[in-house]
Amino acid sequence: LNENVLLKSCTEVAQVPSLQLDDFAHIAGMKEMMLTYLQQALKHHQKGVNLLIYGVPGTGKTEFAGLLAQALEISAYNITYMDSDGDVVKAEQRLNYSRLAQMLLNGKQALLIFDEIEDVFNGSLMERSVAQKNKAWTNQLLENNNVPMIWLSNSVSGIDPAFLRRFDFILEMPDLPLKNKSALITQLTEGKLSQAYVQHFAKVRSLTPAILSRTIRVAKELNTSNFAETLLMMFNQTLKSQNKPKIEPLVLG
Repeated sequence: LNENVLLKSCTEVAQVPSLQLDDFAHIAGMKEMMLTYLQQALKHHQKGVNLLIYGVPGTGKTEFAGLLAQALEISAYNITYMDSDGDVVKAEQRLNYSRLAQMLLNGKQALLIFDEIEDVFNGSLMERSVAQKNKAWTNQLLENNNVPMIWLSNSVSGIDPAFLRRFDFILEMPDLPLKNKSALITQLTEGKLSQAYVQHFAKVRSLTPAILSRTIRVAKELNTSNFAETLLMMFNQTLKSQNKPKIEPLVLG
């Protein structure tokens, strides 16, 4: 079997990020350290390089991981979580995929991204996690991986501390600060939105970078006469689907 075919079966090429590294100015120090560390690791073919980034969904973890790879000018691959039939891949299988991807990418300048690691690491009082059931195997993966890995999770509360100790960096991805969020909205809307509305939307915690970039892109294509109203309506539909409170229209008085 051709290596590329195999690689396609266990990974997918990471999508081009819609954010820029400047959008993560609020974690500039950590970003610089991670880049320097990864750069050295790639240069010296260091084994066992693992970074863990966690935080609420939509704060840009996946984007940030992709941007690190972009800044290092290397390819990023995501461990697949859907098979060719569109079925969700089980946690054990995803661990197997990451092992296979490690073998196939050995010696190449690449980065592996393992997203939604909860299903692998989160155990409960009643049941050990997949990682705990395969402890020696998971430890070996975290100690001997040839290709640097970035692991992404919504929270670390369910992860066994014995595994947490094996990550070189653990970063909690904070929500975008207000000024970064306003800057992002201003940049994405390209002057189509009043400053008052930019601030109004920036204050909404549940409007994450992921929702903002997707919704604004669609709204721009609709080319409506009232851009702010269109955005408000679309944001509210998204928030409603996530059981989040709706945004009230801006009252100018």
